[in-house]
Amino acid sequence: MEILSPINSLSEVEPLHAAGATELYCGIMRREVQREYTNVFSLNSRQVPEANLSNFYELSEIVAASRRHGMRTYVTYNAFYTKAQFSVVKSEVEKIIACGADGLIVADIALITYLNEKYPGVKVIISTFGGAFNSHTVRLYRDFGASRITLPRHLTIGEIADTAAACPQTGFEVFIMSERCYFPNSLCRFEHATYRVKGGLFTYAAALAQCLLGRKMSFLFGTYRNRLINHIQDRFAAYNGMMCCREYKADLINAVDGKVLESELNFKFFDTLNNFREACGLCALYDIVQVPGVESVKIVGRQNLTSRKCADTRMVRDALALLKSNPSRLEYTNTVKKMRMDLYPNYCGEGFCYYCEPDKKRL
Repeated sequence: MEILSPINSLSEVEPLHAAGATELYCGIMRREVQREYTNVFSLNSRQVPEANLSNFYELSEIVAASRRHGMRTYVTYNAFYTKAQFSVVKSEVEKIIACGADGLIVADIALITYLNEKYPGVKVIISTFGGAFNSHTVRLYRDFGASRITLPRHLTIGEIADTAAACPQTGFEVFIMSERCYFPNSLCRFEHATYRVKGGLFTYAAALAQCLLGRKMSFLFGTYRNRLINHIQDRFAAYNGMMCCREYKADLINAVDGKVLESELNFKFFDTLNNFREACGLCALYDIVQVPGVESVKIVGRQNLTSRKCADTRMVRDALALLKSNPSRLEYTNTVKKMRMDLYPNYCGEGFCYYCEPDKKRL
């Protein structure tokens, strides 16, 4: 089983390899492209610069370093593009191939087609933005030449198993750690960096706050498990950046006749106190490893602290190693829950489970 870990700096290659990563993925946000399209229209659906590399030289260095350790590197282009953007993407892809990247994570069918025609030897992984909710969609992408399909977060283990059984000889990737977004990426039209578009003093202050509360706050050891810091960061994002975290006024409308039943109802998608960024799927690995075709488990969070990326990667590595000893389900879950609680003492339980199925279905 591959462990796919996020990266946004050359300095992270060594620690992530030591933590157990076998594959790395990253995005690129060049300043000239950012100026042209703003953060909102990121070419890789990660709208903040600190989540991305800024140039191709960084990528070539990461690719070379990862190969020395036997790891593969994938680059994300998991957005949908206008005609003008598609021309930019094609020129960037040419440079990415020249850097030696092992493949691309994509969603746009036009880009998938282009890659298969222009670069048939390059591995194409379908992003979660591709919306492969069932076997019919998986077959569509497979016919387009996809090497691996990233399944959406919202599939249960049973649904993952059914989809894999219906599509033998297809490789799959599933999420396992961090950022359990409540919305299907392929259907989401919220943007997470609108507060940075206009520029000015607030934009720079917001960017500085993100740096201090985000990955660059590495001098505060263990901030990835500090509930106070996480809460401050979430509230900042809710009020200033992530549109889906904001609170709204909504009307309740009768779908039959269109009449407004209630007006100005307070509405929000989720409570940021239940930190959606701290999700975990370690217990579910007991079942996931038994599903034929699941090749890789993915850790989310390109902008996260290096210490947190490594902690998440180590937990997944150790959980997979434990499974090789054929423990009982109870032995396994007790061990990984302790592992989780040692690192995230406030973030273990149903509210933070990636795969907490309503019917508790097991293979």
